[in-house]
Amino acid sequence: MDGKLILRKGTEKEVIDKELLKEKMITNILYFFIVISPLILTYFIFDSCIEKNKLNLSNTISLGAIFATFGSAIISSVILFQSDKSNRILSNVDILYSDILQEEKWTRWPFIKRYDAHTLLDGKITSNILENPYITFNVGSHNINISIPTTQEDFYDLPSFHIFKQMKKYNNYFKTNIITHTDSISDTHFSDVGDYYWAWNCLYDIWKNVIFFKISKLIVALGFSIIISSFIYSFSFIQINNFINLILKSH
Repeated sequence: MDGKLILRKGTEKEVIDKELLKEKMITNILYFFIVISPLILTYFIFDSCIEKNKLNLSNTISLGAIFATFGSAIISSVILFQSDKSNRILSNVDILYSDILQEEKWTRWPFIKRYDAHTLLDGKITSNILENPYITFNVGSHNINISIPTTQEDFYDLPSFHIFKQMKKYNNYFKTNIITHTDSISDTHFSDVGDYYWAWNCLYDIWKNVIFFKISKLIVALGFSIIISSFIYSFSFIQINNFINLILKSH
């Protein structure tokens, strides 16, 4: 079970999967708010915690140090969680290939982009599309294809939330179908119902932990944003506060 790198020539660039585009747009919006929110919140906390007559560099640095410590604590604890999830994913992928599928593991080369296109000297466009290996599962009414991620790059250029949502939605359908219709594996490359069942459970756990991994990355970004905000306001809060007050007074 191998992935594919498809090379094509044509006049139009390939269209990226709509679900992936939607996820990337939502992720970018979340990162935007993760960066902006601590900047705004930290300003108001500084403004409310430091009295006007005690507004000096010593007090802003002291308060900034508290915020930086809080941000560092978030990052340290979440990175441990993130590392655990990453190791679990990679371990599950190894189990899937070696013990369940019993075939050589396919691993994506990280330098290869999922979608890439170049305009040639003759004006034509050549593009490449990377396709991960996938397993087809019969969920009763239809089949669904579930991709196998092998590197962290796959977590972000495959529609992970859509994939896991599909697996969660059809989890009971698949398990009911495989128990009541053991012949459902006839149109798959599986010869054993048990392997088919464990492949589903393994991929379910893989994609569930990919979601946890991606959420933890957002929380780490929040921690970094808190540290950056504390650094900015530690040394520049007085100037920023005076500038904002000047603008408010002019209106």
